[in-house]
Amino acid sequence: EGSSDITVENNLTYDTRDGGLLLHFGKNNLIRNNIFAYGRKQQLRGAKEEPPSLALTFSHNIVYWDGNTALEDGKWKASNIASDGNLYWNASGAVPKFQGKTLAEWQAAGQDKQSLVADPHFADPANRDFRLGTDSPALGLGFVPFDPSQAGVYGSPEWVARANEVSYPPVEYPPVTSSLRNYRETLQGPLSTNYVVIAQNKDDSIAISDERGPDGGKSLKVVNGGAHHNISPCFILRPFVREGVETISFDLFVEPGAAFGFECRDNAVAYLLGPELSVKDGKLTASGKMLGAVPTGKWLHFEVRSSVGSRVNGTWDLSVTPAGGEALQFTGLKNKSPAWKALDWVVCSSPDDVKGTYYFANLELKWRP
Repeated sequence: EGSSDITVENNLTYDTRDGGLLLHFGKNNLIRNNIFAYGRKQQLRGAKEEPPSLALTFSHNIVYWDGNTALEDGKWKASNIASDGNLYWNASGAVPKFQGKTLAEWQAAGQDKQSLVADPHFADPANRDFRLGTDSPALGLGFVPFDPSQAGVYGSPEWVARANEVSYPPVEYPPVTSSLRNYRETLQGPLSTNYVVIAQNKDDSIAISDERGPDGGKSLKVVNGGAHHNISPCFILRPFVREGVETISFDLFVEPGAAFGFECRDNAVAYLLGPELSVKDGKLTASGKMLGAVPTGKWLHFEVRSSVGSRVNGTWDLSVTPAGGEALQFTGLKNKSPAWKALDWVVCSSPDDVKGTYYFANLELKWRP
């Protein structure tokens, strides 16, 4: 973050969750003669810009992937990089896109004028052998082969041997499913890696509690200590849904005086918001307007229905059902940001600097193409 005047060269990076390279502002960085391969979400990731500086020069690198994963995440912009002499290849045969452009269109914009889209002829990339063949087109672009086996701890033989005694299990990613649910049984164990919990102020806390639950079980007890820190404390689900129709449901108990906020975000630094709502002082607000009164000190069941990707129409629907009561229905609510299209984060927060407690349970996300 904010890295500047750094040279990154002769590195092999593969099987990362995000891109093998992240640019998060900074300036005058040189990224050259590296191999970036098999990023799960994208290969190159941009984030916050720092105009009008040149953030980095990206030259004589090999970028290799397979499948429908993106080359870059939409923040890899021509306005703050200088890119040339690189080799790009998607082993699935799909044509790489550069900010939605073909290579020829990207070159016409002044980037990657000497770069190629071509197979680098790795020895056995499926088994992560990235040695280059003598006929690799990367060599003609000026790429200099290096030996990745030389990476790691160096020094005395005893020191190197001690480091080599450490072994790591293979990385196992959770399967992609059409439903993520936070049951009482799940709450009794560690939280899934798809969740992030933030409680940054002294008196903030988020904890599994058996004090109350919608069905007599456990719930998350969220305590806002009253010190202002943006959205802390908050609970974040990261589903990364990019296409389809989704329904998010959860149960909520807001004590008098507390505040609760709910947002659907994309993953950009200057993030866009889709459905968003809040509950405070017995008032339900969504899409920037007050929808009506809801009881405090009572369990409420929420269902948020929306669409993402090509099916976005700019609106979403909401139902709120008090325990033992009738559902309140709201349709055609406007997305907070008209350009929102991706459900990367579901943020449940305490948006105001007021002391208070709410309980949260039975979060479920379902989607279909």
